[in-house]
Amino acid sequence: MKKIFVALLVVSLMASVSFAATAKSAIKGGGMRIGVGVDTGMAGMRFSSDSFSGLVGLNFSNTSSGGQSQTTLGFGGKLTFNITGGEVPTHIGAGLTYTSFPAGNQTGTTFSISGIYGAETTISHDFVAGFDIYPLTFASTSVAGQSETTIQLLTGTVYGIYYF
Repeated sequence: MKKIFVALLVVSLMASVSFAATAKSAIKGGGMRIGVGVDTGMAGMRFSSDSFSGLVGLNFSNTSSGGQSQTTLGFGGKLTFNITGGEVPTHIGAGLTYTSFPAGNQTGTTFSISGIYGAETTISHDFVAGFDIYPLTFASTSVAGQSETTIQLLTGTVYGIYYF
């Protein structure tokens, strides 16, 4: 129940019109932009400037079947630095994610850290689309006291962000 409350609190804060208006007026003067979108399977809030960008996101799902309820909750973030400018600027950086998921009668967790290389472009004045390639991802998964470590090569994602 606590997880559901925290997830709803974060989502309502992100969607709050008053927060968006305050953030826009406070940040825009400093050369920062703030927006919302979907990135790496998470709904998130993004901030960016000419030299860097960051994202903080949350994913949540709750499924019920036969009287059983299973909840998955994850959060993460990434920070990237622009290495080129122009119409399609490229960036490098790192990302972190943490996910708690049901595994039978147990709860499992996964923590991962990834290197990032990507590019994005402005589709319209306030909408940005891009992609990220994760050349190397290190992930650790734990279920019922058992741990597994994996290394993934060359995975990726696409994303879209709408700026206020």
